[in-house]
Amino acid sequence: MRKKINRLLVIIVVILLAMTNLAYAQPIPKQNIQYGPKISELKNKQDIIKNFQDIKTIRTNIATINITQNSTNEQLIAVNTNIRNYINEYQQVIRNLEEHKRTYSDSNSDVFFSEQI
Repeated sequence: MRKKINRLLVIIVVILLAMTNLAYAQPIPKQNIQYGPKISELKNKQDIIKNFQDIKTIRTNIATINITQNSTNEQLIAVNTNIRNYINEYQQVIRNLEEHKRTYSDSNSDVFFSEQI
């Protein structure tokens, strides 16, 4: 019985010594993995910033619309005209972003920001 235990221990020690390439003991190699688009890699930052500012302006203008139950017909027509203008401005921003995406289709950062806006 004692010989079997000694043989088992010897076999375990030999197996452990033979397995020197343990995965958990290996250092993790440093890799330059990009986790997402970087703002520093944008090719035309000014265009995207301008689109952001246009969207901000449209949102601010829409927030100032005041419709009450006492609004006159002329006021409602003016508000309707303003809303149509804001929709047209927003559609123009979308067209600008689509054009930006087509122009800089080789840049992952530009395409990502154009789609996310």
